Amino acid sequence: MFFINAAVANQGGQHWNVTTGWRWMLGIGAAPAIIFFFLLFFVKESPRWLEKKGRSEEALQILV
Repeated sequence: MFFINAAVANQGGQHWNVTTGWRWMLGIGAAPAIIFFFLLFFVKESPRWLEKKGRSEEALQILV
């Protein structure tokens, strides 16, 4: 993100960075976070968490 923000900051002058550049930096930084959030719905529970919840059979199935 540092390099992307630096590239965005170099696109315009000081006025552009204050009025518009920060929006681009925020938007570009939010994109990976949004993608990561939606991908979390496809991650399986960990065997450790399942064991703590008393779901031993499911934990063993994931480990196998």
